[in-house]
Amino acid sequence: MKSKSRFSSFSGIMASFILGAVVISTCGNAVAALDQWHRIDVGNTYDNGWGLNWGDINGDGYLDLVGNSHVYLNPGGDLTGTWTDKTLPQGKGYMIYDVDQDGIEDIIGNENNSLFWFKTNDIDVSGFTQHTVATNIVPDHNTFEGYVCRDFVQGGLNEFMIAWGDKSWHYYSIPADPVNTTWPSTRIATNALDEGIGIGDIDDDGDLDVAGGLNLRWWENPGNGDANWTEHTINEGAGRRVDRCTIADIDGDGDKDIYIGCHDDNNNVEWYENPGDPTSTSWNKHPLPSVGGQCHGADAADLDSDGDIDAVASSTTGNLELKAYENDGSGNFTGTTVAGNPHGDGHNTLKLVDLDNDNDYEICLIGWNNTNLRVFRNDNAQGSQWNCDPTRALCQTDTKKPGVAHPKASYALFTTFNSSGKLKIFFTKAGTYRARLFDSRGKLIAVTVTQNSHEAFFRVPSLGKGVFHVAARGPGVSEMKKVLLFK
Repeated sequence: MKSKSRFSSFSGIMASFILGAVVISTCGNAVAALDQWHRIDVGNTYDNGWGLNWGDINGDGYLDLVGNSHVYLNPGGDLTGTWTDKTLPQGKGYMIYDVDQDGIEDIIGNENNSLFWFKTNDIDVSGFTQHTVATNIVPDHNTFEGYVCRDFVQGGLNEFMIAWGDKSWHYYSIPADPVNTTWPSTRIATNALDEGIGIGDIDDDGDLDVAGGLNLRWWENPGNGDANWTEHTINEGAGRRVDRCTIADIDGDGDKDIYIGCHDDNNNVEWYENPGDPTSTSWNKHPLPSVGGQCHGADAADLDSDGDIDAVASSTTGNLELKAYENDGSGNFTGTTVAGNPHGDGHNTLKLVDLDNDNDYEICLIGWNNTNLRVFRNDNAQGSQWNCDPTRALCQTDTKKPGVAHPKASYALFTTFNSSGKLKIFFTKAGTYRARLFDSRGKLIAVTVTQNSHEAFFRVPSLGKGVFHVAARGPGVSEMKKVLLFK
């Protein structure tokens, strides 16, 4: 493992692309409490499962949702319009990714012991074509609780990792011909759980590790595609069944901590402080105010645009409540009840994602018996200022050769534009970023998201020469002081 570097956290970044140069502007953000939410009923998925994820399937710049066997197209605006329902041919959907690299997002899902990918037939999402990936998987209750699509083996497409019902974790690699070729699978852990998988670079060596399991463990990615990753125990003997897990810098000290929701009825929301050497077992535990009942939903992100990582949690038994936790920047949290029993049977799956393009995160959740997919729109952070007037911002220009990062940049942004009309954005360090493309007057053209990856894409085939602006931001650390030539 290499030594850690400490980064400053910036609340917002604006990059101006002037055909041949990039200008960076920093836009200020306001701080707000976590007590302003608006509930939106998206639709009924009509089946039990833990499938919930997002991606821009129809290319309109808004993130859509897959909830079990249904895909819901985002209406845009304030999200209160009709979410158009597109049903999968079979099974449940869990992940959204452009499997065949045709510029249109596809769906990964399962039915019983079979794993599928559903090709989205066209940008209008007129239907899906089903293809089999594997027929030997071991689900839990015919579904999965742990599933992630990330770049675990750098240098190619993302892999799909799944927590099997036998408590082992496997990832599948996309072959060059995903329709006619067997997808290679790699088992990375056997002593895990059939629950959520946390993703992040815990040891700061440039690749993505995973965390979760019984008593909380993390598995070290060897970075070369090998199986059976090295297991590290964090909380041995505690008897904790980790249902949901998020890896993030909770206390702002530059290393990756772990936030979890547990199966226990009490003391079920905690975060663990990275001791500096993540292979050590000396991770300090920090309890948060519990949600009444078993916690099956938990996630963490900057909810109020103040530069630190906040959190949410929900329960499936007991009080059936949904809570948001505001971080003071040092890992001390204040809990606020967002809703009591909004589902009638608890919240089995919970995700944080910016659905209305205002640079804060909505709460998306789904129940088990009551299968309605619901969104709580985040009205807390009113000062994200991603749509600020670029002509009024303080800017610093850096014109350099393509492919060479500025030496003072912790993160850098590279761009290329290919013949298919994709504007590709490269990041020097993998992360989860949201980027927006604006014209010279600040009008939004396109939005894209990358999840713990080095690159993201704008689909803008009609983009011509001129002045453009890109705002890019990730949770926690979002420093991109210097970026490079755009051409």
